Amino acid sequence: MRSNLLRLTAIFFCCLCFSATSYAEDQRWYFVRHFEKMSGPDPELTKQGTQRAQKLADYFAQIPLTAVYSTNYHRTKQTAQAVASELGLPVTQYDPRQLATFAETLKLSTEVLVV
Repeated sequence: MRSNLLRLTAIFFCCLCFSATSYAEDQRWYFVRHFEKMSGPDPELTKQGTQRAQKLADYFAQIPLTAVYSTNYHRTKQTAQAVASELGLPVTQYDPRQLATFAETLKLSTEVLVV
């Protein structure tokens, strides 16, 4: 499972690198991982993770993001929601199993955060 995820992630970033060369001047994509999480299936952020998500929101408060993307896990949605709320944006979910499709979406985006 983990090796498949790593393989998909590598393919995703390759798609972005090869397909975004002509777009790079006008685009900024920020990729972050979720913060500290509790244990169990689909856990939420810990208190410290929530605090770090808020610090991330503070960081992005002056960056004109056009979109915030997250996978459909509590920990990633909570990390993304802190930033989205700060900027008045919705959190748009993407499927990590459909990275090529998501890469095509990102090619059309300007300043985005992907959790």
